[in-house]
Amino acid sequence: MASDGVDWDKCIICQTVTNEKLQDPKYSKHIASDIAYKNFAENIIKFVDLDDPPVSVEHLVNESDPLDILFIKHSVKWHKACKLKFNAKEYGRASKRKAKLDND
Repeated sequence: MASDGVDWDKCIICQTVTNEKLQDPKYSKHIASDIAYKNFAENIIKFVDLDDPPVSVEHLVNESDPLDILFIKHSVKWHKACKLKFNAKEYGRASKRKAKLDND
C-alpha cells in the first residue's frame, strides 16, 4: 500500500478485493491503455465537478498529480462494475438530478 492511503494494486475505485476480476487496460485489445486511463480519469473528474460522484473518490482527487497521470504511473486496474458507475449514462442522470435540485 502506498503511503498516501491508496493501494494501487486493488480496484482504483472501491479499493477492495472481490470475486470480480480486475480489468487491466494494458491488456485491452480495443483501446490503448493511456487513452483508457485518460477517458476514465475524465469521467471521474466530470462527476467530481458536478459534486455528485456515485461513490467516494476522495482518495483519488486529493492526489497531487492529475488522475490520468496517476493512472498511467501506477498502471491502475478496476472492477467493471466500479467503472460502469462513472459512464456517460450515469453522468446524464447525475446532471439531471443536479439541474433539478438547482431549479427547486
